[in-house]
Amino acid sequence: MKINFFLMTAILLFSISCASSEAIPTQNNTDILTEFPSETALATTGEISGTLLQLPTPIIGTVALDFSERPCSAAWSNNGEYLPCPGDLEDIKGGYANRFEQVVIEGNIHIDQPGLLTIPAQKGSGYYAIFGKYPPFTVQSGDHFQAVLACADSHPDCDVNFSLEYTNPDNTIQQVAGAKWNKIFDPENSYIYANVNLDTLAGKTIQ
Repeated sequence: MKINFFLMTAILLFSISCASSEAIPTQNNTDILTEFPSETALATTGEISGTLLQLPTPIIGTVALDFSERPCSAAWSNNGEYLPCPGDLEDIKGGYANRFEQVVIEGNIHIDQPGLLTIPAQKGSGYYAIFGKYPPFTVQSGDHFQAVLACADSHPDCDVNFSLEYTNPDNTIQQVAGAKWNKIFDPENSYIYANVNLDTLAGKTIQ
């Protein structure tokens, strides 16, 4: 049975210069990233293997939505049925989603910050993939989606297409332009920095 243990630490950031008319939820400072590399990047072999991957120092007041802070505020599904949240690792046939506080990713890289562990529906379930649909959110000018995408260590059956999509008020679904990444397990260690500018969605309320 193929199991894709896929991890991400992901947040939506306000531009520091952008004022929001909505209240910004109180966040754990370690979840707020100040900057990411401008393009998708991979760790080089031996660069941080066996050590802690320290994400950038946070700036208070810049997080609009932390995907890992309240994972069960999202509706999780597998293209056929809704999934319980938090999930049960003893029963992952239909898929799984839950928060982690710390984790080891491929190549024995340690992340000591919260994120999401997702497992898509398994072969034989009749379904595929995994989707998380968060509550409505109004995008502001300057907002970015930022995430670290990786496979769990010791789970080599991880070949994942990850995309950031949104649902319009009329229930149509669209992919955010440029927001699709492919992750293949790499025992030598690798992870993807995802950083997408959401200005094309500014002013829209989406999920």
